[in-house]
Amino acid sequence: MFDTRVVGQKIVSLRKKRNLTQMDLADNIGVSFQAVSNWERGNSMPDISKLPELASLFQVSIDELLGHSKETDIVANIVDKPEKLVLTAQELESVAPIMKPDKVDEYFDKLDFSGDMSTLMGLAPFVSAKQLENLIDRTEGEVEMMNLLPFLSKEYIDKKARFYAEQGLFSEVTSLAPFLSRGLLDELVDKYNGMDDLSGLYPFLTSESIYRFVKKTIEENGTFHLSSVAPFLKSDQLEALIIDYPNMGIDIQSLYPFLSSQSIQSLLDRWMKKQKE
Repeated sequence: MFDTRVVGQKIVSLRKKRNLTQMDLADNIGVSFQAVSNWERGNSMPDISKLPELASLFQVSIDELLGHSKETDIVANIVDKPEKLVLTAQELESVAPIMKPDKVDEYFDKLDFSGDMSTLMGLAPFVSAKQLENLIDRTEGEVEMMNLLPFLSKEYIDKKARFYAEQGLFSEVTSLAPFLSRGLLDELVDKYNGMDDLSGLYPFLTSESIYRFVKKTIEENGTFHLSSVAPFLKSDQLEALIIDYPNMGIDIQSLYPFLSSQSIQSLLDRWMKKQKE
């Protein structure tokens, strides 16, 4: 990897040698002076497409500009013969931070990926979601999708979730839950009756969807441990379940932290009225 601070110091030195301000340099190569400032402070690197212009302006080679290293050799080859060049995954990873995304995609598409997840994870922030999704589909499970979820499109993840639900692979749906919209999860829960254990999905579902699921389970099985789901339901929903299913032997006291004072009072009033009957 390039040492951005060393490269930044080199740019500062060459700029001053040419008696240029940061604004002069920026105007000469068509970037903002903030970009030049970030380069010189070591916060970022010039894009590969700007390196030939910088080298020409400073009258130095790219090797002199970036310092001699394996990565510099790769950059020089990309600049000199981009059409013929084929990079390994490791080589692409080393220079991807200073390449435009479409160029990274171009070289990534040529890779014969062999399942090196560490290298793939290093490349993922610089590769388009489409390329990663094509790789997952192409390798048919060889590439672990879960590790790449932050870099995939919402549309692709939603499509996968629907597929898993159709196949009855509900544990896979649960794994995708943090990246799915609540609307889609609610849809899947309502549509597929095989999703019996939703405990892993509660934090990602709407209270209305959980409420419908609890009612359905009680009506089918005659019981439900409300304490497990209480933190995810509204007070009035809990109250309705307690009232609608009085024969479940619900420990109401355990639910007090999740009930409003109004709901608690309403339940107490109902209990007292029943005692008088």
